[in-house]
Amino acid sequence: MQEGLGDQVRVEEAAGGHGAVSGAVSVLAGGSFIAGASADAPTLTNAIGYAVPGGVFFLISALRLGRAEQRT
Repeated sequence: MQEGLGDQVRVEEAAGGHGAVSGAVSVLAGGSFIAGASADAPTLTNAIGYAVPGGVFFLISALRLGRAEQRT
């Protein structure tokens, strides 16, 4: 079954708005990636600072969506 935009909005509301936080983290991380890539000795260590919070946000969202699904 194909989901529509309304379905996605309801899922986002059930998740407590984590998409906005995740999007903000992505914008900040993108800026730090650009800054790191233009450094004299670029490394990927700042990717850890993006991957860990992203994983935590994903886990929290998955848990909250699972609980919301059980209630309906």
